[in-house]
Amino acid sequence: MITVLMGDDRARLMRELPAEYTTLDAENLTVQEVLEPLLTESLFGEAGVYLVKDVDKNAGLLVELEKSLAKIGEKASVFLQFGELKKNTRLYKMLAETAGVRVVEYKIYVDNSLNFNILPAALAGNRREALALLKKSQLAGNEPLAVLGAMNYKLAQTLEQARGVAGRGSSDAAGGVAAKNLAKLQKIGQKFLNAREVLLSGVMDQWLYLATLLTEATIISKK
Repeated sequence: MITVLMGDDRARLMRELPAEYTTLDAENLTVQEVLEPLLTESLFGEAGVYLVKDVDKNAGLLVELEKSLAKIGEKASVFLQFGELKKNTRLYKMLAETAGVRVVEYKIYVDNSLNFNILPAALAGNRREALALLKKSQLAGNEPLAVLGAMNYKLAQTLEQARGVAGRGSSDAAGGVAAKNLAKLQKIGQKFLNAREVLLSGVMDQWLYLATLLTEATIISKK
């Protein structure tokens, strides 16, 4: 059995995998190192399960897949992960038309006209509005990683502006406020530092985690 994993939504694609599998990094392995375990029957008589990452980054492997496609799924359960595979290529057509091959594609839906407004609401201390916008983004079909990307972009943009204001070195009350605002944003930035890894880890519901981040950002902003 061969499953083709396509698209930029890695989190959803990884859910297609079973609990146990062996990863083969196509970008850093030779064609032979990738194909050998896929074409070799297990000593214990059980079919192995393999994830071949970044297939499209190994040009030689792409060529060999066209030749060996019919044999690969016979002795192992194989997941082929592509960062990009154009649908007009011969390999894609072969994969799509070959019996025993399943093609799964997940793309991150992004509506940044909405997502860009979420974090600014939290930074303004308006938790209710921030969470309402987050819920609206979820209902619109946006993916959590895309929402986080927009939030990180706005945070970086706001931090840059705050550094510029604080960097002017005013010694009056306005300068003190600018320094305080910068310190708050830096503290919020620490909260977002490993957010992507947490989302991908699956340790908690992704939308709940984003809501928690927004709540923490609101609390820090209002201090």
